[in-house]
Amino acid sequence: MAHIYADTFSHYGFSGQRCEGNLVNSEEIRLHMKDSDILDYIQSKADSFFGRIAASATRGLGHACVADFPDRPYLEWEFSYENGIPSPLRKNQETYMQACENLFDFFSKFKAAAPQYAEVAEARNFETIRATVAEILAFEGKKDERGEKWQGAAIAGRLLFAGAIPEYRHNAFREELEAVSKLTERNAHNQRVWHFTRGVEVMRGMILNELLPERNLIG
Repeated sequence: MAHIYADTFSHYGFSGQRCEGNLVNSEEIRLHMKDSDILDYIQSKADSFFGRIAASATRGLGHACVADFPDRPYLEWEFSYENGIPSPLRKNQETYMQACENLFDFFSKFKAAAPQYAEVAEARNFETIRATVAEILAFEGKKDERGEKWQGAAIAGRLLFAGAIPEYRHNAFREELEAVSKLTERNAHNQRVWHFTRGVEVMRGMILNELLPERNLIG
C-alpha cells in the first residue's frame, strides 16, 4: 500500500496503463544535477534502458519512456511528451517530501486507530524529522549510498526510532509462499503470507473497481 501510494507522487504525469499519453520524446529530456559523475551514471543506465525498450511493447507503459528518472529523489528534470505538450520542471525532492509527509500522517493515524501494532510508544511530529528527510532526499548518490544515508540517520535516532532499519529480505515472500504451499488449507489460513495475499487482492479490487472509476480515471 505504501509503495503504491508513494508512486502516485513520484510517477505523476504517467498512467499505469499502456497508452499514447505516456510517450515521451527522448531527445527532449533534460536532467539538472550538481554531481557530474552521478549524472553520467544515471544517463548511461537510462541510455541502456532506452535501447532495450525502443521497439518493445512496454514502451508506452507507465514511465518507461523516461527510464527511472521519476524514482530518483534528488533529480530535477524536464521533458516533452510526443504529442508536443511540455512537462514543467519536475523537482523530485519536493514531490518526495510530499509523499513522505503524507505517509507519515497515514501511519500516525493507523497507529492511533490500532495501537497494538505500534512498536514505539512515543509520538513524533513530522516537523522534527523534516530537515533530516530533506537532507537525505537531496543527496545525489547511487542506491547503496542513499541507503546508507537512511540507515545512518535511523541509527543516530534522527528519524522515527533509534536503531538500524531492518534489512530487506528479497526472497522472504517467495520463501513464505513455498512454506505455506506445504500446509493444509486450515493451517495455511493462519499464516502471515496468506493474510498478505488476501489483503493485496482486496486493495487491488478497491483501487481498480472503486477508487479510480469514482474519479473518472478509468472506465
